[in-house]
Amino acid sequence: MLEKVLGNYSGTNQLWLDYPCEPDLSSAIATVSKMLVEYTWSFKDKQRQGSLRFSQEGEVIKGEFQDTFHSPEVMPCEGSIQNGIVSVLGHYSAGDQTWGWRLEVGLEKFSLKMFNIFPDGKECPAVEFSP
Repeated sequence: MLEKVLGNYSGTNQLWLDYPCEPDLSSAIATVSKMLVEYTWSFKDKQRQGSLRFSQEGEVIKGEFQDTFHSPEVMPCEGSIQNGIVSVLGHYSAGDQTWGWRLEVGLEKFSLKMFNIFPDGKECPAVEFSP
């Protein structure tokens, strides 16, 4: 699935803890293999790692997301490919509410974006890795 963007990338990671606000910027690296994206970035001088592993069942894309900052436990995700982007959606609990976490990976030109989805459906940027 990720054949066109295989490789190692270095760039900038943007992290939004609140939106709208200026993102926290850090150096980042990513490695893309056939069905896996692994990345390293930092926040407040502490290195963080994450991964997004894909599998495909017909038209349905499944993902397993894990990140030492955002989701220490594996978050199962599901989605599809549209317009050269694989997009998967997972969910997590905060208090008594369920939130969404959407991840996008560019399949023509590598990019990695993450969005936080509030319980009311409002969506805002959370992370963007730009090589």
